[in-house]
This record gives sequence, structure tokens and C-alpha cells, in this order.
Amino acid sequence: MRAWKDKNDFKILILNDKKICSLLGSEKIEEIFDVNYHLKYISATFNRVFVDS
Repeated sequence: MRAWKDKNDFKILILNDKKICSLLGSEKIEEIFDVNYHLKYISATFNRVFVDS
């Protein structure tokens, strides 16, 4: 992968790719790379794992 080999930001490479942007659009790409979406249940997960017994 070019991002790994050249140590580039993968998101920037995706945003600069005309074919991908034409299919998804920059808003959808930004949404996909939003870490908050992927971490939305982190508090519940930690509470379940590290609950005081």
C-alpha cells in the first residue's frame, strides 16, 4: 500500500483519489474516518470489562 510504503496519510490519499471521491463524496469519506463513530460504545465497553466487583 502506498500509504504504508511512503508513510502518507491514508485519508488524504483517499480524498485526493478522484475515482473514490466520485463514488463516495468527501462528506462520506469524512464520515467513514470519524473515530467517534467507531468509539461510541467505548465507555459502555470499559464499564463492562472493568466493573468494580
